[in-house]
Amino acid sequence: MTRSNTARRTVAALLTAGVSAVLMTAAPAHADSNDSCHPSGAMPRVGVFGNEFAPAPSDPLVRAQGWVDAGLTCSPMGSFGGYRTDAGGYAAMAWRLTESMEPSELLSTGSVTPLAGRDDLAPGDGLLNPAGFGHAVVFDHWADDAHTSYLGYEFTAAGVQHRTIPYPYFAGQGDFRPVRAAR
Repeated sequence: MTRSNTARRTVAALLTAGVSAVLMTAAPAHADSNDSCHPSGAMPRVGVFGNEFAPAPSDPLVRAQGWVDAGLTCSPMGSFGGYRTDAGGYAAMAWRLTESMEPSELLSTGSVTPLAGRDDLAPGDGLLNPAGFGHAVVFDHWADDAHTSYLGYEFTAAGVQHRTIPYPYFAGQGDFRPVRAAR
């Protein structure tokens, strides 16, 4: 191969990589809980199974990061590791719940319990908006000493993310409450 052809292929590869990087970073600054990947209507529950089939290890943050690393895309009709690939399935997986359900069902089924407030949040807890289909975020840790923002794991229409979120969630996106998974 000539130097000219090698140079053209190198430039083409770099341009392709650059365009891909731009497209991958073009996600919105935040995800609207109403901009979820839920079509209208009830979502199927993906199997009822025992905790013995939930992904190891026991740390919910390690399990949450596993889905970030897998680069999953939101599809409420799909599943990964026995859990729906949406916000409800993601939270259920991280918290090792026995079934994948809508975030709106988590409180009513006793799968999570409300916490008194932000100061009670610990790594692996969550923020839950039970309205409509709802949305859930797995709490990682506080991003600042004033507890005005935190790092959280969430599954949005843009995919699984680990990012900084203002407490309790982005303005205008619903009534998010701190919760702890029933263990």
